[in-house]
Amino acid sequence: DDSHLYHPTVASVLQDMEHVFLAFFTFELIVHVVLFRIAFVKSSWGAFDCIIVTFGVFDQWILPVVLTGNSQFNVVLTFRVLRLVRITRAVRLMSQFRVMWMLVRSLRGALVTLIWAVLLLCTIIYVFAIVAVEVVYKLSLKSILAASDFDTAEIVE
Repeated sequence: DDSHLYHPTVASVLQDMEHVFLAFFTFELIVHVVLFRIAFVKSSWGAFDCIIVTFGVFDQWILPVVLTGNSQFNVVLTFRVLRLVRITRAVRLMSQFRVMWMLVRSLRGALVTLIWAVLLLCTIIYVFAIVAVEVVYKLSLKSILAASDFDTAEIVE
């Protein structure tokens, strides 16, 4: 039962934690930009961090000020979903997930081969299914006709 997650106190604590983590990530981003300058933003992870923190700042600090009242936009929901991508920042930093990332990269590299293998297996299964239906159908037809009428059984054979 997830009803305890919707309690106002829990929601307020989670919201406060969201602000704390966003402040930490914003500070981290500023430090990286100051130390590494444009090289940080040009790296793929740096650009990814910039985008994620920008979405977070926009969603947590800018939109609540702009959207005062009862206005609801689908854009807000989109930014909230994009916040979930921030989880990948923490996961990629964990050394325990190094093997998993290596496996994901390997699977991504072998994806074309896997797709062709699945296509080949599906084709083989489909062909054998057709053969099996034809054989089973003829055998069952013979047994039904043989049991009912001897003259018709000779014609089927």
